[in-house]
Amino acid sequence: MAFTWYPEKVLVPNLIDNHALIILNNSLQNLEPLLSVLWRNSSLKVAADGGSNVLYDMCLIPDRVVGDLDSIKKNTRDHFENEGVHIEYVEDQNSTDFDKALKETLSIMSAGKIFARSNIVAFNAVQGRLDHVLSQLNSAYGHCKNDQNKECASLFLLSEESLCWVLPPGTHVIHVNKCPSQTCGLVPLYCSIDSISTSGLKYNLTNSKMNMGGLLSTSNSYVSNSVTISTSHHVLWIMNYDVRDPMYWHVVDHATNGYKPEGYQT
Repeated sequence: MAFTWYPEKVLVPNLIDNHALIILNNSLQNLEPLLSVLWRNSSLKVAADGGSNVLYDMCLIPDRVVGDLDSIKKNTRDHFENEGVHIEYVEDQNSTDFDKALKETLSIMSAGKIFARSNIVAFNAVQGRLDHVLSQLNSAYGHCKNDQNKECASLFLLSEESLCWVLPPGTHVIHVNKCPSQTCGLVPLYCSIDSISTSGLKYNLTNSKMNMGGLLSTSNSYVSNSVTISTSHHVLWIMNYDVRDPMYWHVVDHATNGYKPEGYQT
């Protein structure tokens, strides 16, 4: 199968498309302005349990809070209940709060309440506790693997330093020219990759094998406006960026009313 990706529709504020937003329970670091822009362009906002506390602190009200509800603070819950937010307790301890929120998001999308092919952005992902990071990657892999041959939403994991998503087997063209990313990487997930080839990268791969304990592609960079990846198995694509980079913040200055993150230099 062939896939085309435009990551600026998730990462660059004045180019962001309509999407569903899942907020996870991590510190926002310098991400408040980007969250504000994503929020305005989201048709569905779901907080995964403790992610609700992040929104409460920012005076933002989600459409739903989903999880086992062991992390939501009492004042957060009371406030959102008074605001009419749907708060759903899901007991299943074999799934994470992210899994629960993702399942709820997909259910709402499949019911036609928002465009079923909208992207899903998991905000505040892949940062913080390592076991949480690994479980989020596992969730992203499961989502992509289960839906690779269906008309389904694409799931992006967004942190302060990276945007990543799982590429299913096939050929992918990723347009990177409008994104504030300088380095990138490819990492196999949960299985060996028999063959992977790339073009548009500083260090390209040609029919290479990849596996944990063997070859990975990290700290790579771009030599073209687009990157082509052909892979026999699922692989994690990572685009690194820095919210303090002037190349990024001059783009979002107007959208964020002149906000500059700590450490920003012109």
